[in-house]
Amino acid sequence: MNKQTLAKFYKVRNKSETVSENNVKLERFITNTYLQKYITPKKSVIEIGAGIRSYSPEIIKYAKNVLAVDLFQENLDRLNSKKINTLCADIANLKSVKSGSFDVVFVNGPMSHLFGDAERMKAIKESFRICKKGGVVLFNYLTNTPIIYRSGLIKGNIKTLKKYDKRTDKDIYATYFVNDFHKLVSKTKMKHVCDVSLDGLFEILKEYTNKVTKTEFNVIKQLQLQICERTDMIGCASHVISIYKK
Repeated sequence: MNKQTLAKFYKVRNKSETVSENNVKLERFITNTYLQKYITPKKSVIEIGAGIRSYSPEIIKYAKNVLAVDLFQENLDRLNSKKINTLCADIANLKSVKSGSFDVVFVNGPMSHLFGDAERMKAIKESFRICKKGGVVLFNYLTNTPIIYRSGLIKGNIKTLKKYDKRTDKDIYATYFVNDFHKLVSKTKMKHVCDVSLDGLFEILKEYTNKVTKTEFNVIKQLQLQICERTDMIGCASHVISIYKK
């Protein structure tokens, strides 16, 4: 991960970021639904990557012990006013966080900025280290699907397909095939619980998703919730959460 490149990217994006688009709302709806399956008021929760789309302000409504972690302090400054505990740190080095501290470890974003198996394994191992025995780790990451279909086909940039699996830290986003992500995690002792498609085809086809009425969008939300764990839908998703138990 090139921290300087990432800092410049988010400095610009923070000013233009919006969560008003339906494809973003859908991702957040499915994510929040699954977070609430594992989080209860007595559970301790850490969100790593609590940047511009942090879930901590929503999590703290039903869990009192929440720690929001991000690589950049300016992202965390927005959360301080919401009385959320914060920590500026790199996911690959959470030395100030004790082992087995949290019931729920939500890795929201950092995996999509890590390039190379060595860098990724440091993050995975740290996430598992700070998780309590019997706790869960939820990894939110980007798949190769949007590169192939949105960038390659819909946006007419077929040349990107030549490098979809050769991305480096000169790029902003790192992407995965889900099975390859599992292979990385299989090097630990975590037990795979399930994969969740946060957006299915609705992100890829967001120009259409964002044109539907409120009533139609409610139908889409309920449909995606019903099919989000289907293996054929996982392969269509741009954003996936893979859940593991320690």
